[in-house]
Amino acid sequence: MTISSRMLGRSVLPALAALATACAGSGAGRGPAGYVHRYALEPGDVLRFETVATSSIDSEMLAMVMPGPIEMRMPAVTRIDILERSGDDLTGEMCIEEHSIEGPDELVGGMSGLLGSMDISDRSFPFTLQPSGRSDMAVEFGGISIGGGNAMTSQGLSQYFIPWPEKPIEAGESWTDSTTQESAFGESGAVSITIVTHYTYLGLVESETGGAPAHTVQARAEGSMAGNTTTAAMGMDVEMMMTSTWTGESEYRFDPRDGLLDEGSTTVTMEMTLDFVAPMTMSMPMSMTSTTSTRRRR
Repeated sequence: MTISSRMLGRSVLPALAALATACAGSGAGRGPAGYVHRYALEPGDVLRFETVATSSIDSEMLAMVMPGPIEMRMPAVTRIDILERSGDDLTGEMCIEEHSIEGPDELVGGMSGLLGSMDISDRSFPFTLQPSGRSDMAVEFGGISIGGGNAMTSQGLSQYFIPWPEKPIEAGESWTDSTTQESAFGESGAVSITIVTHYTYLGLVESETGGAPAHTVQARAEGSMAGNTTTAAMGMDVEMMMTSTWTGESEYRFDPRDGLLDEGSTTVTMEMTLDFVAPMTMSMPMSMTSTTSTRRRR
């Protein structure tokens, strides 16, 4: 069976790129027993974050139809509106105000079509945020419908609000956050996603670029995903099975004055295998590296 470059550019690769872009208080001061982090937000607050995501996909199979490694760059501006307070929790909406895509024409066309079908520039995604940064948000992302504040959606929001411990912590202390979720994948499939993230608080750390000291956290994540769906290709239904594992490393710097993110960076390395069945079976292993930098717009 032959997988056309049109199918790769407009179906498989855009979904993978979206997936990778998705694979970061009163900041109370240091008390007698340690530091307790809180995000200083109130209804009416509006935050904007600038992100630049770059992805590189490498596969011998893809190289036959599109020279590899395939490079893509996606700058964006995300707006976060804090709307209401319910007890200690805040409700709000997140939307992407600006975005662009740079890369091979066919991949850019497919990715633009995917984002256009999601109306991503006009959609607001509601969320609930706890004082410690734990969140609940539902969104359809790259054909994967996810809700309940788990897996990839909470990881997406944690680009800006990571979950901190409720108890006081000292520099050098670590904590772990994990989630597993079963979700819809495409029109007829399902996907299981597991993500485990280990955080370490480094304390107030000077900026390498001369800025003010910031509460700094380093994170290391491991994830896995397995799913299957059916897509159309060459006039027939093709079953697609997807398995992947990934690791990621991040660093976040939070302003001591309000506890909000000033800047962050994340690098994710993913190994993935796609198996197509229609009626013969073809396996397509690939590797992908994605780097995202985030900065609060003042």
